[in-house]
Amino acid sequence: MSALSRKHGPCPMCGGSDRYRFDDKGGSGSYYCNQCGAGSGVDLVMGVLGLDFSEARKRILAEAGHAPVVVAKAARAEGEAATKIVDDIWRTSHPLNGFDAASKYLEKRGLRMDPWPKLLRFHPRMRYVHEDKSVTYHPALVARFVGAAAAAFQVQTIYLTEDGDKADLPSVKKFAPCKFPFGGAVRLCPSSETMGIAEGIETAMAAMILYDVPVWATFTEGLLLKWEPPQTAKNIIIFADADQSYKGQASAFALAHRLKTEGYRVDGRCLKN
Repeated sequence: MSALSRKHGPCPMCGGSDRYRFDDKGGSGSYYCNQCGAGSGVDLVMGVLGLDFSEARKRILAEAGHAPVVVAKAARAEGEAATKIVDDIWRTSHPLNGFDAASKYLEKRGLRMDPWPKLLRFHPRMRYVHEDKSVTYHPALVARFVGAAAAAFQVQTIYLTEDGDKADLPSVKKFAPCKFPFGGAVRLCPSSETMGIAEGIETAMAAMILYDVPVWATFTEGLLLKWEPPQTAKNIIIFADADQSYKGQASAFALAHRLKTEGYRVDGRCLKN
């Protein structure tokens, strides 16, 4: 199976052509995708086969006998280390104040809010590791992605200049090296009976300003498809990105279909980039 070759290649979960690598750290079956983030072998089985944790565990046990005991220990240790990284990034970042580089970045895109969303922060000196292993430090916008159960989170970092422009780096947007909690989103505002959902943070903020409804963001098309509405929500508005590949619209339609079958009232909007 090419997805287990340890070489960069197509992601078996999101379908990206050259953003995925199976690294199998410590025999844990781990992987990393520039879009989906990092995860263990159990996460990989869950994502590829569409299983929950219990079903994935049974499938692995059936295929590998007692080996998963070793895998689980390695995955647990790796997960704890990744959680510490995420916690440290969030702990050392600061609320937006309107004058920092992250605030400037958003304001240059016409995205001014008062107050600023609490799950968006500014990091004054975010570490960036280059391909040659050299390290540089840059201001950054940090967005906190919270799981549906609100117990775990992931972060996205957008590297910036002091003036609020995107930094001149090979990968301006990066995720922390840990898995995404199930069904989550960047909760830009409190939930309500009518909720909006979008892929990108900027699309979500623009929709909030234009339509005066609470909107959350999921970062990627794959995560948009897995989003679980909060318990308060009954009416869902999906704000799709109007990209030329139609991937954004396709993901929005797929999510709309799922939510409709689950009993939600669903509407859609398409925002031009």
